[in-house]
Amino acid sequence: MIRRLLTSIFFGFSFCIAWAQNVYDNGVFVMNEGWFGHCNSTINFIDGKGEWIYDIIGRENPGKELGSTVSYGTIYGGRFYIITKQDKDGGTDKEGARITVCDARTMKIIKQIKDIDDTGVRADGRGFVVVNSEKAYVGSNNGIYILNLSNFEIEGKIEGTGNEHTDPYGSMYLGQTGTLIRINEKVYALHQDKGLMIIDPYTDKVTDTMAGPDNGKLTYGSAVLSKDGSLWLSVSDKFSRGDSYNYIMRYTPSTGDTLRVNMPEGVSSPSNSWYAWTPDGFCASTKQNVLYWNTGDGAWYSNYKIYKYDIDRNEFSLFLDFESESLKVYGSSMRVDPVSSNLYVTLYKDPAIPYFTMRKYDSTGTKLAEYEMKEDYWYPSIQVFPDNASPIAQNIEAVNISDSKPTVINLDDIAADDDNMSAAMVKTITEVTDESVISADIVNGSLHITPLNDGSSTVVIDINSNGKSTSAEVAVSITGYNGIDNTAANISTAYITGGMLHINNCEGTEFRLYDINGCLADSFIASSSNFVRNVNLPKGLYVLYGKQTGEDIVLKLNIR
Repeated sequence: MIRRLLTSIFFGFSFCIAWAQNVYDNGVFVMNEGWFGHCNSTINFIDGKGEWIYDIIGRENPGKELGSTVSYGTIYGGRFYIITKQDKDGGTDKEGARITVCDARTMKIIKQIKDIDDTGVRADGRGFVVVNSEKAYVGSNNGIYILNLSNFEIEGKIEGTGNEHTDPYGSMYLGQTGTLIRINEKVYALHQDKGLMIIDPYTDKVTDTMAGPDNGKLTYGSAVLSKDGSLWLSVSDKFSRGDSYNYIMRYTPSTGDTLRVNMPEGVSSPSNSWYAWTPDGFCASTKQNVLYWNTGDGAWYSNYKIYKYDIDRNEFSLFLDFESESLKVYGSSMRVDPVSSNLYVTLYKDPAIPYFTMRKYDSTGTKLAEYEMKEDYWYPSIQVFPDNASPIAQNIEAVNISDSKPTVINLDDIAADDDNMSAAMVKTITEVTDESVISADIVNGSLHITPLNDGSSTVVIDINSNGKSTSAEVAVSITGYNGIDNTAANISTAYITGGMLHINNCEGTEFRLYDINGCLADSFIASSSNFVRNVNLPKGLYVLYGKQTGEDIVLKLNIR
């Protein structure tokens, strides 16, 4: 009887322990580079009570460690993706990995990948971005690699993103790929040599490259997405001397336009660190249209000031100054809490002194709290915040179109997410209930509807926010359609697919291709009866005109 009672108590106690595992959903993760030459990287966690939990990877995964010099981390779809430069530090015999994937709530390791490139080419980790639920891009000193998120296997490298320097120094510290950001239908990547590369995440191809300022003599140091959907770029020299330039660049993804924003007298531009790459202390609020960055006198380890830029007011201000306290911001270790808009900043005294403390400031610069770390050589990298909220779709009014012209619907407010900005959400069409009535596409985050016939149809849109999805529906009614009917009895086939126009049985015919607004997109002569031509055009409805003896050819072609 006593034995049975003790057994019940034991199993009940074990059950409670199993359910009492730590859940990291209320606090802030602080990623630490670690003491180079001595140990691997770690992650500390400040909980909701303001108490530190140190080295949570080792705590939750006994015997496991990260790699050396953590460079980036992000939470997406309930997983915490952690990128380090090397798989282990030279000063320890404890193996880690360049890529570590954890459960974001428990920090239990799901997968570790030792090498980004398993062909023998050295590829040390840099930036990272999840493209969709199926794949992510991993930046390195040797290009951008594609990570399959189903089996956690590297599936190749994006052509044109590699490092063209062959000497040992250049292959590590020149030609690197840094910050990666997904905005609407594109991924933006910073390349130390080439500037801003624009990547199609559906084809994994570089579609455009914007060279750095001064005709490419300079490059971009880091990039950040602001609440209004603009991409902001700091400016750097290509050789990582730590030089600071007195302006930042604004890039508008929807148009490709750029704007140089000069710093007023007395305001320093963001620090940069292409040499021993870090993401830089350049960040934005999700609730306010403002930017923050740290800076100093232009040299490394001099970041004792933080500036704030109010984008809507075009106002610069000194936000915090730690010079009188003999404290500095360590590298990139400052980020904005997406829920509260509070700024978390990690400070230190000197690289040789194992003193680090983290402070929390509100958006006015008032100090709310301070959390000193226990003495150690942590060298914090960046803060990462738990992703607890999910997107909630907003109501969208029905759309009534009474003519044949395309209609554009702004989707900026299609959903709200307490810990993410609308500009960072990815919208995708999953269904058009009647494709004979309309065609629909998402272009630069807006819904483009092209009438095809009178009738009704519904567009179903998936909204993905940090890997969590919701959906919204747009009811569309078309009346008074007066489109162009296809007339070409002798053309057996004419269609566009994969950026290629195919026309059969029209050898020698001169054609003109117009977009729906009547602008000439292309003109050519079909040189064969099975004619194929590259027409790399945006999605939408096009009209193909041709003239043969005794007959005009008019065709509607839809690029989806």
